[in-house]
Amino acid sequence: MYWEWTINSLADWLERYGDALQRSWPQLAVTALAALALAALGAWLSRRPSRLEGLARFTRRRTVVAGLFLLAATLLLVRAWQMLWVGDDAYISFRYVDNLVAGHGLVFNIGERVEGYTNFLWVILLAPFAALGLPSPEVSLVLNLVFAALHVLVMVLLLREHDPWARSGKPFLPIAPFLIGFNYAFLSYCTSGMETALGACLVTTGLYFALKPVGFRNGLLAGSMLILGTMTRPDYSLFYVAMAAAVAYDVCRAAPAGMRSKLSAFLSPALRRAMLGYALPFVVLYLPYFFWRWNYYGYPYPNTYYAKMAYDSYWSQGFVYLVTFLFGDNFWIAGLWWIGALWLSRKTTALRRLNVFAVTASVLVTFYTVKIGGDFMYGRFFAPLAPLLLLSLETGLKAAAIDGARTRPEVLRSTSKRAFLAIGLSVFLAGWLALPFRLIPPWEIVRHVADESSYYRVNRFHPLAIRSTYFDLSQALMKAFADFEEKPLLASTSIGMIAYYSKTPIIDIFGLTDEHVAHQPYKGRRQRPGHERRADLEYIKKRNPYIFRAKFNDYFHIGYDALTSIYFNDIVVITTAYRPDILERLSKNKRVQFRYTDFPRHLDRYIRQMPHKPTAEIEKDLYFFEDFYFKHNLDPKRLQAIQSHLSERHAELLTGTSSPRKTTSEN
Repeated sequence: MYWEWTINSLADWLERYGDALQRSWPQLAVTALAALALAALGAWLSRRPSRLEGLARFTRRRTVVAGLFLLAATLLLVRAWQMLWVGDDAYISFRYVDNLVAGHGLVFNIGERVEGYTNFLWVILLAPFAALGLPSPEVSLVLNLVFAALHVLVMVLLLREHDPWARSGKPFLPIAPFLIGFNYAFLSYCTSGMETALGACLVTTGLYFALKPVGFRNGLLAGSMLILGTMTRPDYSLFYVAMAAAVAYDVCRAAPAGMRSKLSAFLSPALRRAMLGYALPFVVLYLPYFFWRWNYYGYPYPNTYYAKMAYDSYWSQGFVYLVTFLFGDNFWIAGLWWIGALWLSRKTTALRRLNVFAVTASVLVTFYTVKIGGDFMYGRFFAPLAPLLLLSLETGLKAAAIDGARTRPEVLRSTSKRAFLAIGLSVFLAGWLALPFRLIPPWEIVRHVADESSYYRVNRFHPLAIRSTYFDLSQALMKAFADFEEKPLLASTSIGMIAYYSKTPIIDIFGLTDEHVAHQPYKGRRQRPGHERRADLEYIKKRNPYIFRAKFNDYFHIGYDALTSIYFNDIVVITTAYRPDILERLSKNKRVQFRYTDFPRHLDRYIRQMPHKPTAEIEKDLYFFEDFYFKHNLDPKRLQAIQSHLSERHAELLTGTSSPRKTTSEN
């Protein structure tokens, strides 16, 4: 059944992709013309070596390099700002930040040590700003954009040192820093309020230091960046492992032929010092952190690991998630070009470490992501890979353009021609990556995957306003319960914004921040990642929340929604108990429009209509009345009226003297 789902999903994506391709042919045509124009420019410059040498000297100036960085960063930041958003999951981290600053510790609900976040470094980074009174959502967006710009800077600096053209005296024309501004998945997480921009920047910075000469200092810097990345997201440890393998492999391959030489290279003092520096952050930073959080929370893995069942295999959905990314971003084309560039530049020893790292990291991240079933957010787990693959693709194409003349047709023998042809191909690739292939429409979930950015777009930066029902509800709850010294307990899905703004204790129905729900046995077929576990009703009722909010309203039996619904600014939630003291207090709050059903009046009307109701219906209704109203309110008169009427019914049935009841239509 699972693989049938995967096959149907693949067919669906291909159909959507074909439709998008038909709509995008004008943009493809413009892109092809731009690529041809650049190729023609290369042919013209190749006949004028003096102009080409002048261009090379010009592009290697620091001011020009700085200008190229500013241009690429501006492109990225403008496009990221155009899709500015803050995800609901980000607010879970903001709640941890607030509680930490308030002195309650790294907890979601005060007094409950549950690790419902997986971005420790991001939380710690936001804490000083929160301590200064700055709002975490706005600060997170600013930091997202800062780290996105720093990421572009690291890419430019990396290419300046390792670009095959620049090293061979050709013009320095970085391409990957511009291409990344067209990758939708990467752009999506250049804001979002989450940790992805920070983590991806740390990974690429680690690569920057790892590509420098082997030694203790560079190993220490590379290891520090990648360990900090691991403390930003645990699965980024895959990049740490991949880099260690890439450096060791490169050093061994660089040694002379023969097993003894390889072994001596592996055990060489230079590599030992580098690996010592690389391992030091793991020992000094990560291990103390790991054992501290294990002791603090009581589990070796975050609560989300258990809630999302990351220990289980969900291959079928994982392949769906992979295909969604490859086709939704047109990244399958970049992937094919990257494989071709790897093959063409396989003998270029200067790129071996970069290429081995890119390949190893891609394999590890893809395997892990597919195994666990991916994520419900489009492209999030693959976003850090995009810059690495584009860097490897660019350097590989440029190296192939320089080193492979003898295997090319005569028209490509000129290095300059091949170089500018590579630029033309890159422009064509940029056009493909920039095509508006949004295979997942806004506000839709397709094959368990959604473009989360479409749900939480920012309408105003400060004070922050988000286009989302969750945001509107959270603002209403914040105003409604602002004067409550002891805030009522809520049970809800999508808990981030509601928890952060309302400051109420919350039961997370999906279990991300709830230890009991995360560890309860899961039965049934796998569904949407991150949304599969649901708190059992017995547990929720035992916790006795006052408000219940979920798309699946199963707190009471079906049919009582109109009686249990309360409205905050016309947004409906379910109240689990009729509490006149709370309801009257909320009604007097002028900062929010509040409506509810007057339940005593409903009971009076119900009692008058009882003679016309079937006995079974009255028995069922009484069970609900007791749970919702009589258990919380002393009202013996109404309770006795219903119970007495039922007793009379039962007596009539026993004696056989029951009289025919009027039907509702006879009233």
